[in-house]
Amino acid sequence: MGTNYLTKMLLLGALATGSMMMGMTSCSDDDKENGSIPIGGEGIDSVRLNKSCMGLLKDYSEVLLCKVYPNNAVNKKVIWKSVDEGIASVDSEGKVTGLKAGSTIIRCTSEAGSKSDSCLVVVSVIPKAITKLTFSQPTLSGSPVELVKGVDSLFKVTIEPKEATNQFLNWSVDKEGIIGLNSLYVGVTNEVYVHAKDTGSVVLTISATDGSRVKSSCSIKVVKPGHRKRLIAKINGGDSVRYAIQLWDGGPYFAEFNVGATIGSYEGRTEKLSDCYNSSSNTNDTTVGGCHYCWGRTYDCKLANDYSFSSSTTSIAGIDSLDAARANWGAEWRMPTDVELSNFYPGLRMDTTWYDGVNKKYMNSSIAGMCFKGRGDYAKDSIFFPAAGQCGQINGFSIVGTEGRYWSSAPKGGLYWALNFSSGDAYVNLSGGVNGRPVRAVAK
Repeated sequence: MGTNYLTKMLLLGALATGSMMMGMTSCSDDDKENGSIPIGGEGIDSVRLNKSCMGLLKDYSEVLLCKVYPNNAVNKKVIWKSVDEGIASVDSEGKVTGLKAGSTIIRCTSEAGSKSDSCLVVVSVIPKAITKLTFSQPTLSGSPVELVKGVDSLFKVTIEPKEATNQFLNWSVDKEGIIGLNSLYVGVTNEVYVHAKDTGSVVLTISATDGSRVKSSCSIKVVKPGHRKRLIAKINGGDSVRYAIQLWDGGPYFAEFNVGATIGSYEGRTEKLSDCYNSSSNTNDTTVGGCHYCWGRTYDCKLANDYSFSSSTTSIAGIDSLDAARANWGAEWRMPTDVELSNFYPGLRMDTTWYDGVNKKYMNSSIAGMCFKGRGDYAKDSIFFPAAGQCGQINGFSIVGTEGRYWSSAPKGGLYWALNFSSGDAYVNLSGGVNGRPVRAVAK
């Protein structure tokens, strides 16, 4: 092979037992979480298996891996169970053994909180080969997939048939230095993050390892980053990647999504209000871990009586005890000023599109909100603000899905300047701080 066609193979971690290796994967499952690890308290937010279905030969074994969220949960013990122990058994370590041909469900449940995830196991006597591999994310339309330098993008592959015995995949590129491949989750080989390292074109290929010689390729073009920054936010004691975007010349870099949100994309998400709200106490549920309709932790939507400032205070930006962005994401972030938010008036510096989540969906999501798009040299840059409503002291959440109300860092006489928008307008006004509202961070 010539030097211009160097091949770099990525074999993402496999774990199998028995006299032969059975490839580790998870069948394509768009319902699995596709982004940052949830933020939460010490209670269990969720559990996740490394695969949603797998094929297994009779008398062979494979270990399922179970991840408990959040990382700082005190009790991470899980209970394993097979719905039909005559088809396949599972031990206390997640080791699944095929006993006879058929299918069953293996379920993993947290000892604390009873959160669970499951995997369909299909046991066969004769190995089933892979017949087709298809890129399911991003969707290929004949032209190269365009990635922005410095940005991580999730790629998913659908395996057919879903009960194929050996689903371990190889990922390779025809040219080094353009993109990097990173495992999404230990034991998963049909999902990877592609990191755009440098500008240029490259072909990404996935190949089966079961002898079927089935493969699929995707052309990728990496372009200059434009008006985008890749930054680090301190979340739950660790470092997480957050992106910030500039929408006009000399303007600030706004975070892609709200403080408290836990995934880097709104694509296909269907969070409900009940996922974010504790109705018994009319507050954000501290065990939820964050979603686009709220702020992740109670601290993130402090009510006005939690803020202490004198009449001479002109900004709470950068003050550890008051600035929710800095307090949650670290010193590289702050809350926006009222002047910065005033630039979101429709027609002033950018174009606006309202998405109702039903007839108009943003990135195939059912989340309603406003998309603000730059102009001229910034025409490819945009930010989506979900219509997150507000959280009242007495009545709980309101106007969720119909209005967006975002705090600035600027108080005035006991009130706060805030960005307000609905389907037909966006403006900044003074509002009483009695209601909790979302925060969109700005990079310092």
